[in-house]
Amino acid sequence: MKEIISKIFIIPVALTLLACTSNTQKLIKDNAVDDLNIGMNKPDLIKVNPNIKFNDQAEGSNCIEGRISDKNLSMLIEDDILTRIYIKNPDYKTSKGIMVGSTEKETISAYGDKLHIEPHKYDITGHYLSIINNDGEGILFESDGQKIIEISVGKLPSLKYVERCL
Repeated sequence: MKEIISKIFIIPVALTLLACTSNTQKLIKDNAVDDLNIGMNKPDLIKVNPNIKFNDQAEGSNCIEGRISDKNLSMLIEDDILTRIYIKNPDYKTSKGIMVGSTEKETISAYGDKLHIEPHKYDITGHYLSIINNDGEGILFESDGQKIIEISVGKLPSLKYVERCL
């Protein structure tokens, strides 16, 4: 009887844990995160996620920033088109398993010779590690020299901007 009761209790708990863990990792692509796709216009962004909060656009600028606070995602919109997504949330990973918090070594090992490495503009020990496809879309990993602190996806030239909207 004890064994039956424990199985009745353990099976639902195990299934619940499995469901929770299988949904926590979300995939980062070189042109998309969740329902946000590089090239989407601002009205379509609002349709797929009405929780996006936009900064005021500076006078004379074609650039605004958007943020989805509960997902720790932000984005760059130029001329009403999504050109870059910034990820600080470790629940998102690339197809090679790299996420915020992965080591620089793991990132280099995962992407190998395809990865272009540049020194960080503000952190003397940090780097920008990027992989860009032939369409000019790609992934940029920002590191502090040890760990990945932010991942961006987007299209050139936005993907290589050090500052966001100026």
